[in-house]
Amino acid sequence: IDSLGNLPQLRFFDLGYAFKQQWWRFRSDSDGYIFFVDSSDSKRIKQSQELFLEIQNFWDCPFVIAANMRDISRITNIRKYLARRFRISSRKIYETNTWTGDGISALLEGLVNKELQGGKLAVSLVHPNRNKQ
Repeated sequence: IDSLGNLPQLRFFDLGYAFKQQWWRFRSDSDGYIFFVDSSDSKRIKQSQELFLEIQNFWDCPFVIAANMRDISRITNIRKYLARRFRISSRKIYETNTWTGDGISALLEGLVNKELQGGKLAVSLVHPNRNKQ
């Protein structure tokens, strides 16, 4: 998202499943990352949890988590649930739906204003269940 005036400029890298094999290419070019979790599927939540905890071991930079597909999840309080599973504060978790765009503005605002403190930024999108081969 390129913005005008004094608003931040963002550059995105969508890593998809390739993240596991190529994280090192994006680590030095990223000021932060958005980690997507399919919150409608408990199996994918478990896979995402494992990858997220692995990422936390080697990539020390600001992040937010997109609890995607929240509208069809059967988990009552997804933010609290994911905070426990991922061992992070629930303030870093945003309920989203990438099909409708719901929650995306709040997610980006949270990343830029709360985590990265504005400026020109490069953001990596980690979506572990996308483009899986």
